[in-house]
Amino acid sequence: MKRHDSFVFILIVLFCFIAGTINAQNQINIKNFGAKGDGKSNDYEAFLAAANYINKKGTGELLLPKGVYLLDVYNVGTSGIKNIQFENVTNLKILGMEAVIDVKGNFHRGINKLHKGFYYSNSTAIVPLSFKNCNNIFISGIEINGNVDKMTRDSNVMETGGRLMVFNSCKTVKLKNLYLHHAQSDGLYISGNSSNFTASNIISANNGRQGMSIIHLINGSFKNCSFINTGFTEGEYGYHAPGAGIDIEPNSNGPGVENVLFDSCTFTNNKGSQIVISSPKYTTNIIIRNSNIDAQKGNSGYQLILAAKKVRLENSYIDCGPGNLCPTWNSQPGSEVIIKNNIIKSASRGILSTDKSPLSHVLIENNTIEYTGNEILLSYFPYIQSNVSFINNKIVIPEQFLKPKGISSLIQNATISSGNKFYSYGKEIKPNVSYTGTKTVND
Repeated sequence: MKRHDSFVFILIVLFCFIAGTINAQNQINIKNFGAKGDGKSNDYEAFLAAANYINKKGTGELLLPKGVYLLDVYNVGTSGIKNIQFENVTNLKILGMEAVIDVKGNFHRGINKLHKGFYYSNSTAIVPLSFKNCNNIFISGIEINGNVDKMTRDSNVMETGGRLMVFNSCKTVKLKNLYLHHAQSDGLYISGNSSNFTASNIISANNGRQGMSIIHLINGSFKNCSFINTGFTEGEYGYHAPGAGIDIEPNSNGPGVENVLFDSCTFTNNKGSQIVISSPKYTTNIIIRNSNIDAQKGNSGYQLILAAKKVRLENSYIDCGPGNLCPTWNSQPGSEVIIKNNIIKSASRGILSTDKSPLSHVLIENNTIEYTGNEILLSYFPYIQSNVSFINNKIVIPEQFLKPKGISSLIQNATISSGNKFYSYGKEIKPNVSYTGTKTVND
C-alpha cells in the first residue's frame, strides 16, 4: 500500500470511529436508567429520567429491549405526576425490541367538579409517550397498553388526557410497527403545528374514545394501518363519544388539516363512526383508498362523514352496517367529495346526502351500492337530496325489500343522474325512483 493510500485509509478508519462514538453517545438504553422491564417493577422514574436526559441533550436514541415496562402511576389532581414528554428534541429515535409499555389503569375516576354542565375527574391515566416541538422523530417496535379495561369511573365523567401517544407541533415524524390499545381516550393524537407524518403498520385498537384524532396536521401518510374496535374497552369503563376509528377535527385557531392519505388501511368494528371528517372550512385534500371499512358492529347512523374540501374515497370496500355514508354535513357546507370505484353496503339508506348548499359538490361514480337490510325499506335507498353528480352506479336492492307502493329511491336535486342501473339478484329492474329537482336524468 502506498503512503498516500495508507493515509487515506487511516482517515477513513478514524472517521468511522468518531461517527460510531458520536452515535454511541447519542444511543441510550432505558435499563441504564434503572428500568427493569419485568412487568412488576415500577419503571416510571426510569422513563422520566430518560426523557429528561434526552431533552437536555436535544437529541438522542432510546432503546427499549424486550420486556414489559410498567408505569405504575396516574395523575391525581396536584400530585405532581407528569406525562413522559420529549420536548424541543431534534433527531430522536425510540426503538423497541418487542417492548411493551404497560400504563396503570387499575384506578377509579371519581367526579371532582362540575363545569358548564359536564362532570370532570382529577384522576387521569398518564401519557406514556408525548412529544412537543420535536423534529425528525422515528419510533418503531413498541406496544402500549393503556389498561382501560381495568379502569372504572363515575357515570358521565368526561374524558381528559389518558392518550397513549401525543404529538404537539412536531415535524417529520415516522411511525412503524406500533400496537396502541386500551387507552382511556385516544390511541394516537396529533395537534399543534404538526407536519410531515408517515405511519405504517400501526394498530390502534379497543381505545375508549378514538383510534386516532387529528387536530392539526399538514402532510400525512398512513399505510397499512388499522383503527379498530374503538369503544369496546372490554371492562366496566365503557367508552366516550364519538367512539370513532379516526376523527379529523381541526380547531378554528390552528393551521387545519391538509394533504392526508390513508392507503390500504382498515377501519372496522368501531362503536361509533368509522371515519369522521366534518369541517370543510379547515380540512382539505383527504384521500382514502384501497381500504376496508366495516361497521357491522357500529351503532351510529353516520358511519362515514366525509365533509371536507377535496376528499376522495376510492377503490375501497365499505360496509356501513346499520348506518350510512354521508358525503356532506348540513351544518358544515362547502364539501368537495369524490366517491368512486367502491363497493358500498348498508342496511339503512346507503348514501345519505341532504346538504343543498351550492357550496357543496359531490361526485358519486362507478360504485356498487347494495342494500343489506332484512326488511322492506323503511326509508329510501339511496337517499340523495343535494347537489350530487350520480353517474354509472350499480344499485342492488333485493326485490322482496322494495316498497310495494311508493318511492324506493331518491335522487333529488342532483346536478345529474346518468348511467345508473338498479339490480335485484343479478337482474336489472326498474324501481320507483324520485328525480324531483334533478337537472339532468339519463338512467
